[in-house]
Amino acid sequence: MSHLLQERAVHVVGIGMHPYQFPGDTPYVQLGLTAVRESLRDAGLAWPQVQAAYVGTAAIGMAAGRVMLRHLGSTGLEITQVENASASGSSAFRLACLAVASGQHEVVLAVGVDKFGHGLRASGSDGLSSLSPTATVPVSKFALLARRYLRDAGLSVESMARVAVKNHGNAALNPYAQFRKPRSLEQVLGSPKVAGDLTVQQCCPRGEGAAAVIVASDAAIARLGLARSRAVRVTASVSTSERLGQGDTPPIVDLVRESAAVERRHGKIVSIMSEAGRVGEAHLAVYSGAKAAILGFSKAIAQEHGHDCINVNVVALGAVSHEGIKDGALAPSATPENNERLAKMLKAYPISRGLNRLARPEDVSGMVAFLASDRAAFITGQSIGVSGGYTML
Repeated sequence: MSHLLQERAVHVVGIGMHPYQFPGDTPYVQLGLTAVRESLRDAGLAWPQVQAAYVGTAAIGMAAGRVMLRHLGSTGLEITQVENASASGSSAFRLACLAVASGQHEVVLAVGVDKFGHGLRASGSDGLSSLSPTATVPVSKFALLARRYLRDAGLSVESMARVAVKNHGNAALNPYAQFRKPRSLEQVLGSPKVAGDLTVQQCCPRGEGAAAVIVASDAAIARLGLARSRAVRVTASVSTSERLGQGDTPPIVDLVRESAAVERRHGKIVSIMSEAGRVGEAHLAVYSGAKAAILGFSKAIAQEHGHDCINVNVVALGAVSHEGIKDGALAPSATPENNERLAKMLKAYPISRGLNRLARPEDVSGMVAFLASDRAAFITGQSIGVSGGYTML
């Protein structure tokens, strides 16, 4: 999916949440619509402008999206329900991004909403006897993984507990968090044990809530007049599952490592060379050949790493003004031959480039900055000439 996100930009233009809370009598419709309405206000959009919706839920039941979203009005939008256990919400977001990146839709809603206690685990209906009543309880697996990590990394139980201290500190500042009290290291370690080295204050509580995100394309942002300065571009989204284990590393550990590696596979490479590498100069054959090698090497990298969403481009410079050039002549220490060559080059530039001046350093830096920005995500494998303030693909 990452290559699609590079070819066709997807932006988050609105977000909304319902505060997370302990299980109660609040209907899931109220939880979800609170988040959706807040995301619409945040984006500055009306409900009919949303073309599709992906609703992530693991425990509510069939057709939860239609039952909830009909209260906003029947607009004929496409509604897809997504169930992927604890990843239901993030999977809905991924599918919403894919719908925009593929060109199927321009404005799409992703919402995750759930209430505790309504879901049934498929593992209880697989026809196989469980090894123990707690064999599929996540906390028991996490406790085993945590103990292994502490052992392999040579860390103490206190080191892991400090993560919870940090998380509680952040939650205390977040009006949407379920727990909003800071906790000390002593409090975290002193709370009741749940499994292994994990204590109550290191574990996620049972709760309910909702979150919504609206994603849009560049074209939609321009057409609807949305604030581009507030739009956050999506650069990666990864979905995977365990492979057959190799060695003694748990498959779930390899899964997380692989997902993180895929997320990092995007970036920009901007090479800089002389324009001589593109046009060549007979009396500078070795120099021109060296610059042409930079061009060829960059194009090869662009082709090889395109599937990793790594853009590679070349800025090819013509003559650039600097302190050594004054009034159409090189510095006094330059040879007469070089001065004569420069004069001929300057005379030719107004004809070939349309601007009667040398390129400026800011022309070069501006082009490099552009190629390194998200605005240039559609450009790769190109050589861009910069001469006399004029850029040319």
